[in-house]
Amino acid sequence: MKVYHSSQNRRQFIRSTLRLTVLGGLTYLGFDLGKRKHGNNQASQKCQVQGPCTCCSDLTSCRIPKALLYKNQQKNINEIHVKKKG
Repeated sequence: MKVYHSSQNRRQFIRSTLRLTVLGGLTYLGFDLGKRKHGNNQASQKCQVQGPCTCCSDLTSCRIPKALLYKNQQKNINEIHVKKKG
């Protein structure tokens, strides 16, 4: 009866190690590119206007906390004006 050994020689070991390394790198790259594409990362977004948010052309799509606060305040002000008129 033959006994099969599942040991690898050096060449097979190096090949599998390189395959796993490349696969891991490609997986990481895919996740990183996907994260950048969605643009939900607030830390990656920097303010282009060093002034009040009223001057900014990117205000509608901006996710910086300062801009979110400004948009929320403007929304509340508009709701108050609508209630006064109605």
